[in-house]
Amino acid sequence: IVSLILFYLFNPIVNMMERYRIPRVAGISIIYLAVVGVITLIDNLLIPIIGSQVDSLVKNSPQYLEKLINSIDKIANNTFFSSYYSQINDRLNSLPNKIPSMLSEFTDGFGSK
Repeated sequence: IVSLILFYLFNPIVNMMERYRIPRVAGISIIYLAVVGVITLIDNLLIPIIGSQVDSLVKNSPQYLEKLINSIDKIANNTFFSSYYSQINDRLNSLPNKIPSMLSEFTDGFGSK
């Protein structure tokens, strides 16, 4: 299935290259080298940035959660939410311990070489 998708994506480009007298095999090789180059470029440029952003998120998650808990405390004073307050508060208080491990499990192997 993947080969059919690649064929339909790249066939018009290969046909255009043939019009410029580039042999079909050479055109296919050029396209695949370009695709591998783009994937390598993305791997080398974007993955480290994404990794550092996730690392920063993991390190700062306790502060973010503290702000969220404070906001929820303000909302809890509203009578409509007072019945749910204890449940929400218990779950939010357990999040600082869970989020770093959840994010680390999510990012395990992400961008590793």
